[in-house]
Amino acid sequence: MRSYLIKHGIVAFVAAFLLAFSIAKFEAMRTIQFPLWASFAFLNLLFLFAFALLNRSLTMASQQYFMTFFGTTFAIKFFAALGWMLYWGLLEGVKSNAFILSFFALYFAFLLAMMIEIWFSTKRKAL
Repeated sequence: MRSYLIKHGIVAFVAAFLLAFSIAKFEAMRTIQFPLWASFAFLNLLFLFAFALLNRSLTMASQQYFMTFFGTTFAIKFFAALGWMLYWGLLEGVKSNAFILSFFALYFAFLLAMMIEIWFSTKRKAL
């Protein structure tokens, strides 16, 4: 778990830096500053929660339920992200391409960090 927290922290730091730079540089990002930072915090918590579930399945004595946990965390991430986008798009009226692109860039950055850690965790220990 500690190595994932380090990787997640590095990705979060780089993403926060790039997000702050983009907000300062581009007017389109400046107008949606709060939804961007809220999405950043939401995705941080979402991926920490998803990895905690996956890590729990890897540390169990029998890892036969790993794919069940993997599918469950995929569904949680997918529907949470969909709900988040629907909330900002339909209820708050944020219909900016900059918001959508930034959200999914953050989503895939955190997903990549999580999948790399899962890959190396399963390589160290046979399923």
